[in-house]
Amino acid sequence: MTTINERLKLYLTFKGIKHKEAARQCGINEQQFNNWCNNIKPSIDGLQRIVKNYSDLSARWLLTGDGEMLWVDEIKNQNNKFIDVIDQDGFQELLRKLDSDIAEIKRIMPINIKVAQEKMQRVH
Repeated sequence: MTTINERLKLYLTFKGIKHKEAARQCGINEQQFNNWCNNIKPSIDGLQRIVKNYSDLSARWLLTGDGEMLWVDEIKNQNNKFIDVIDQDGFQELLRKLDSDIAEIKRIMPINIKVAQEKMQRVH
C-alpha cells in the first residue's frame, strides 16, 4: 500500500511537475512541500491546497489510494461499470423494442393522418 507522500510524488512525476513548481503553485515554501513528498503527511490545509491547485487529481485516490489517480479515469471506470451492467442480450432486447415501437409508429401514422383529413373534410 502506498502512502499519501508516495501518491503525491507519483502524481507530480506523472504530470512532469517539479517540487519547486508545485510548492509555488500551492503557495507554500519548497522545503515544506519536499517534506510532504518525502516523510511528513500534508496538513488538512496542505491537502486542500494540493487538491485545489490540481483539479484533475482525485482527492479520494490521494487520501486513500482507492480508485484512479485522475478524475477523468475515475469517471471512465464508472461509465465502464455501468456499461458492463447492461449485457449484450439486454442491449439487443432494447434495440428490438425500439425497432418494434418505430414500426408501430410508422404503421399508425398514415391511419391517423387519414382519419384527421376525413374529419377536416366533414367540418368544411
